[in-house]
Amino acid sequence: MQKDFLSFNEGYNIEVFVEGVKLKKDLVEFDSSSPTENIIRISIPKEDNHDSDHPLKVEIVSGDAINLHNLGFNFQNGFSANVSWDSKLEAGEKIPFTFSFFDKTNDPAENILFAYSITDSGGNEIWSNIGESQEHLGILAPHGVMQEAVLIPTSDKYQLKLILTGKNSQNFAEFFTAKSDFSITQSPPQEESTSSVPSWIKNNAGWWSEGIVGDQEFVQSIQFLIKEEILSVTVTESVTTESQDIPIWVKNNAGWWSEGLISERDFVKGVEFLISQGIIRVN
Repeated sequence: MQKDFLSFNEGYNIEVFVEGVKLKKDLVEFDSSSPTENIIRISIPKEDNHDSDHPLKVEIVSGDAINLHNLGFNFQNGFSANVSWDSKLEAGEKIPFTFSFFDKTNDPAENILFAYSITDSGGNEIWSNIGESQEHLGILAPHGVMQEAVLIPTSDKYQLKLILTGKNSQNFAEFFTAKSDFSITQSPPQEESTSSVPSWIKNNAGWWSEGIVGDQEFVQSIQFLIKEEILSVTVTESVTTESQDIPIWVKNNAGWWSEGLISERDFVKGVEFLISQGIIRVN
């Protein structure tokens, strides 16, 4: 997508849903290295792609602004670099680190070659990448920007060593090295939230209230969420009514909840009403 497509831009969370199920962050990559376009790469686990002969429904949602941690590096040849990552991400998972390189005039350093390593507080190397080319040492960043997903195993203080190894697919006669320290933490286990509705369902509820998603598609998605025990509702004995039309107040509730104007409990009441009327069927 083009750089000026502001709905999906660098510095904002991207949420991807496949058949209504949210993908984990490490399966979604936002690549902003090109000067003309942004690229979203999605990895769908094989177990989630049950029938490869039929298309999957994929939804991509732009989320809130990301609060970034930043590390600055200066090299003896006058070049500099910045490494950033989402401050909300924690140890125990792969964290996308964005490497940005600048030349002596602070313009993006195109076709730069670099390598890096990360060591823990005990001096043990936990991650490194020197590139895969047989012709030169280093990772090639054609536009001066590259994203690397790094597994940070535990909460600790770490050191990132960043090395400029060359430019234009040619290694420097002398490499340039800079180091910076950083910490990654992990939140203690928390008790399960009493909230019965995952927050990402708000997006679907809002789209349905605006007519972007049809009634049948919304009903099927709610039935799937209840069946998979993603959405918790109180099921009462249902009755069959002549009309299968969804009352306007239920749709209004969905829209108001998506905007934070009413509680999620009020939204669930609407779903439970549809179940009681036989419009949403729970097996």
